[in-house]
Amino acid sequence: MSVLALAVVMASCTKDQNETSQPYEKGIEKASVIGTEGLNYVKLWAGQNIYVGTVSFNEKTIEGVTYLEVCYEIESPWLMTQFHFDIKDIAVNSQGLPQIGNFDYTGAFNPGVDGHCFLINLGEAGLECDVTYEAAAHAVVVKDDGIGGFISQTAWGEGTRFNAKKSWATKFQVAIDDCNDVTECTKEETAFGGLVRGEGNSWWYYFDAAGEATQPIYAGAENENSKIHVGNVTFDNGNFSIELIDDWRLQNVEHSVKAQGYDELPEHRPAAGLFTMYKGTNLSFSGNGSLFYVIHLDVEKVVPCP
Repeated sequence: MSVLALAVVMASCTKDQNETSQPYEKGIEKASVIGTEGLNYVKLWAGQNIYVGTVSFNEKTIEGVTYLEVCYEIESPWLMTQFHFDIKDIAVNSQGLPQIGNFDYTGAFNPGVDGHCFLINLGEAGLECDVTYEAAAHAVVVKDDGIGGFISQTAWGEGTRFNAKKSWATKFQVAIDDCNDVTECTKEETAFGGLVRGEGNSWWYYFDAAGEATQPIYAGAENENSKIHVGNVTFDNGNFSIELIDDWRLQNVEHSVKAQGYDELPEHRPAAGLFTMYKGTNLSFSGNGSLFYVIHLDVEKVVPCP
C-alpha cells in the first residue's frame, strides 16, 4: 500500500486556547504531518479558537483506482450542517480570499451530522504523485444554545491565512507520495464490533459487556441490508479477542484497532481516532471494567484488479 503524507504549515498567529478546547492526538493512518510525530489530520477551529473536530486524509485503492479519502469528524456537542473542501487550484477572489461557493467538494446536512467522508479520484482531479498541493477545509457547525435555539459557527482546517488582513480563513498543504505503487487491489471498510447499533446519523455498533460473550463485527453497515459480517469479538475475563473471517484482514495502518470503554453511551458515533483505552494492531486487548465498549477496526479484503 502506498503512502500519503499530509503537510501542514501552522498559522503564524497565536490562538487563545484553553485546556478544555484541546483534542487528544490521533494516530498515524497512512499519512504524516511535516514537523510533527506523523499525524494525518488538521484540527477544525470555529470562531478562530474553538476546537470542534478534525479533517483527516487517507489514501484508498478501490478496484485499481486510487482515491484521496477526506473525513470530517465533529466533536460533541457540535454538529456539521455544511462543508466545503478544495484542493490544488483553490477558488479565490481578486483579494486572494476563498470563495467557498466555488469549491469542488461540498455538502449540506439537515439535521446536522457528526461526521462525513468522501473520496476524490486522483486521476479525475488531476492530482499527481510526489506533488504537494494547497488545500482548504471549511465547515459550518451548530450546537444547542440551551434555551431552545442554536449557536452557529464557521470553522476552518488549521493552517496559514489566505489574507491575514482581510480574513482568518486558512489553508494547508497535502503531499501525495508514491500513490502508483500498488501491488494488489483491496476493498477497504470501517468495521465495529458488537450486537447493538448505536444512535446518531452515522452508523456504528457497540459491545454490551453484559450481553453475549461473542458478538459480531460488522463493516459497511450504512443500512441493515448493506452490512457485512467480517468477524467476531469475544469478551472473556476482562479481555477481548478478535477473529476476522472470510479472508478479511486488518489494514496496514498504525492503529487499525481502536477501542474505548463507556459507562454511559455516546449520543452519536464517537471519533475513533481520539480513543485512549486501546489503539494498535493487536487482535487482543484488555478492557477497563466499563459497561459498554466501542471497538473500531479498519479492515480490508483482497479483490481482483480490473
